[in-house]
Amino acid sequence: MTSRINKPDTATDVYLKIFLDEMKSFTMIAGAGSGKTTSLVKSLTHIKTTKGALLQKRGQRVACITYTTIAEQEIWHDVGHDPLFHVSTIHSFLWSLVKSFQTDIKIWVKLRIEEKLTKLRTDAANFGPRVQAKTRSKNSEDIERYTSELAFIDAVSHFNYETGSKYSKGILGHDDIVKMVPTIISNNSTFKKIIAQKYPYIFIDESQDTLEEVVSAFKSVQAQEGEKFCLGFYGDPMQKIYATGIGSITIPEDWKTLQKPENFRCPKNVLTVINNIRKQGDRLEQTGRENHPNGLGSSYFFIFPQDDQRDENILKARNFIARKNSDPLWTTNTKETDLRILVIVHRMAANRLGFSELYSAFIDHAPESLKLSFNDGTAWPLRPFVNVILPLINLFKSNTHCEILKLLRVHSPLLKKENLDASTADINTRLSNLQESLRNMTTMFNDGSTSTMKEVLSFATTAQLLTLDDTYLEYLNGVVVQDPNNEDDLVEFFNLFFKCPATQLYGHQKYFSDESPYSTQQGIKGAEFQRVIVILDDEEGRHIQFSYEKLLGLKAASTTDQQNIRDNKDSVFDRTRRLFYVCCSRAVRDLAVVLFTNSVPEATSAIKALRIIDDASVITLDNLQ
Repeated sequence: MTSRINKPDTATDVYLKIFLDEMKSFTMIAGAGSGKTTSLVKSLTHIKTTKGALLQKRGQRVACITYTTIAEQEIWHDVGHDPLFHVSTIHSFLWSLVKSFQTDIKIWVKLRIEEKLTKLRTDAANFGPRVQAKTRSKNSEDIERYTSELAFIDAVSHFNYETGSKYSKGILGHDDIVKMVPTIISNNSTFKKIIAQKYPYIFIDESQDTLEEVVSAFKSVQAQEGEKFCLGFYGDPMQKIYATGIGSITIPEDWKTLQKPENFRCPKNVLTVINNIRKQGDRLEQTGRENHPNGLGSSYFFIFPQDDQRDENILKARNFIARKNSDPLWTTNTKETDLRILVIVHRMAANRLGFSELYSAFIDHAPESLKLSFNDGTAWPLRPFVNVILPLINLFKSNTHCEILKLLRVHSPLLKKENLDASTADINTRLSNLQESLRNMTTMFNDGSTSTMKEVLSFATTAQLLTLDDTYLEYLNGVVVQDPNNEDDLVEFFNLFFKCPATQLYGHQKYFSDESPYSTQQGIKGAEFQRVIVILDDEEGRHIQFSYEKLLGLKAASTTDQQNIRDNKDSVFDRTRRLFYVCCSRAVRDLAVVLFTNSVPEATSAIKALRIIDDASVITLDNLQ
């Protein structure tokens, strides 16, 4: 087990152990840097110490549900992979509960298909004269597809869980799992009893980002089973950044609420900023640690004009902090610097790292599935480049011949056993040809090269450095005809993708392999960095869910915003405040907020009036001269 176990208990940890002993269900509100994961791991180890032997004798386990696979691995490591615990992501855990209930699954799938068909038919019946032909065609095709799938369901003997759904093949996708399992749990008292008997303790991490249906389903288990079942939610509504999350959880009167006000991460000057941001939310005021290793730390709020000098002004801000703090690391981007620049959309990073055209091809012209896979770095059109071409070039430049040969043996048809002549001369000739081809392909990635993605890929396939599947080859050779009625058509995307400069792959890889200082503001929850720059720029970083100018009072609320506030719905102000809090609370040493605005004087007055930070730390270009 890890050092988390040996950390001193906070007052909250002491109370939590009492509740666990009494089988009291609870919610824990743990602010940024408070040691939420430590409390979660302490909960698990306390149960093992006090009741582990009894639970194992009964064949029972303690479930810990995490939001990401990274968190899952981290907690598994913390508890020493002890078999008493079941640690997994929500999708995996839900599937483990239901996978043996195949009859219930089949009933749900049938109802799901029928619901989709009802909606499609209702939509079709309500189509007006202005509805486009491709929308009508898509609707008709979907009705035909789901009708066909429904006819095959009875013949499906077993359902499995994979990435995407194909009901007629017995395949359920991610979305199916989080819709199906909560429904089955909520509507089946026997199933609830089975869950409580198998897992008398279930803890849900990052509860604020958990789907409401999932939360309600497990609450229904607790409502039925009472103190035979302990349900715990560990999270922070102020750190909810995903629209699908429940946020704050309403609990019954017999539950307990715990707050962790500590912040062990941020020094005083950073903590003051995040407390002032949070003050307008749930008013939880966090307390800092004594004798912080970085002393008081520092925080600055820079206000710059929205012009074409953004990057230059960010550099000026960094140089200013380096001088003020006597810290030259603020001027570098090395790993030692541990600096992160947080932008609200990937496009802002793409512009700065030189892969804007590649980004645009995927985000502006590709179907939704490709957009999502591009943002997590797994898009299939990139695989030949990411898995073969770039690794070969990097190995060639480093003169690593053995590794080149290993890679070519896997991907080059020239080195496949079935294609090789028995003679040594033939093998040597092929190796020599591959080496020359690799040398030529490497020049296509030199600085200043204008070689496109299509030119590189065509060269690589012609030289037999790799092979492409038939589908990819059809797009590369231009034999696929565009279908304007198919919203998943890829012809337009590939036309733009193939025109992109191949050198843009370097910036893309640098960004998605986390080798650049840039990250998106939504992607860093749970992380921490010594030095943090938070970019607020509604003009360049347009996002329909967030607006820093509205939050800071620089732009008026829309009619929809005002209605959401009146209806007590999640508003742009709530979402942006939470995101701002998450970003600023990543800083372990220094924090710099950089606002780009069309009126620096107005913004300066507004920021000072909000009292987010002391007036002396509000900096404009005039102060940098």
